[in-house]
Amino acid sequence: MARNELDVIDYVPVALYPVFVGIMLAIFEFSVSIFGGFDLNQVLYSGSGIEVTLAGALALASGGAIVATNEIDGSDYETWEYGAILAVFLFPLGVMLIPAVGTAIMTYELVTVAVWLIATVGSVWVAYTE
Repeated sequence: MARNELDVIDYVPVALYPVFVGIMLAIFEFSVSIFGGFDLNQVLYSGSGIEVTLAGALALASGGAIVATNEIDGSDYETWEYGAILAVFLFPLGVMLIPAVGTAIMTYELVTVAVWLIATVGSVWVAYTE
């Protein structure tokens, strides 16, 4: 994998991660109304304040694909870069599993959009840097 360029293997996950995060944060939505209806933000599991959605699971999968394809080559990230990677790619898990995180992010629309922009820029940065 090349440094400071976007690898071909990263095109799809880099494009899908912001879409799924945006759907998970209710910035925009995607639904199909044939065959009984389908919504990417539908809850797959709910209990004890935890709400696992399909968009959240797909955001974690695409974020994992970005990290996996850029870590296979033995990249040398610095400590602060690892912290940024964890923050960008694990916050969907925090939104789904920790109700206080979800409430803090989704209470104000400006905060929600800011978090979405940070996640988008962070995912492209990780794919581009390594």
